Amino acid sequence: MYLPMKKLRTTLVKRIDELKRRFYFTQPTSGITPHQEDKLRGLIVLCHAELEDYFESVAKTILDRGEMIWNTKKIANFNFANLLLRGKRADKPNLKPGMLLFKVVELYKYVIINNNGIKADTLHNLFWPLGYDDDDDFDSSFLAQLDSFGVQRGNIVHSSAKKAKQQLDQSSVY
Repeated sequence: MYLPMKKLRTTLVKRIDELKRRFYFTQPTSGITPHQEDKLRGLIVLCHAELEDYFESVAKTILDRGEMIWNTKKIANFNFANLLLRGKRADKPNLKPGMLLFKVVELYKYVIINNNGIKADTLHNLFWPLGYDDDDDFDSSFLAQLDSFGVQRGNIVHSSAKKAKQQLDQSSVY
């Protein structure tokens, strides 16, 4: 793992730890108050945003590294070669190779910019073009946890607290 990836991961861990401290409260045994539930809802939404940004940053870092190697050495590393094979193609069939390469990269950057989520299917859209396979490169329980977390976040941001189907619990959220 090269330095930018380690820095991205360290930054994510620090940020989530910071959010957990900011939203911390002592949960009474009788259950949480509406104010405390709002804190948990805020923690979920902000942690989701941090994870989404992390995955997008990792994909962008991988792309940038492949692009740099291509531009300096005219060598396609593993990720860049996979992007050329698996990436979306331009609608124009008669593009010259240089323009085709530019267009594939441009279309992939659009995927990163327009990513919206952390569920398994969005991770697939981010990392499959770079050569990573869902079954081989991602732990299935990790993907299931991300799907569950994504659903939980979706329920929070797309409904009022009055319509909440499940009361949150601090230990399970943390």
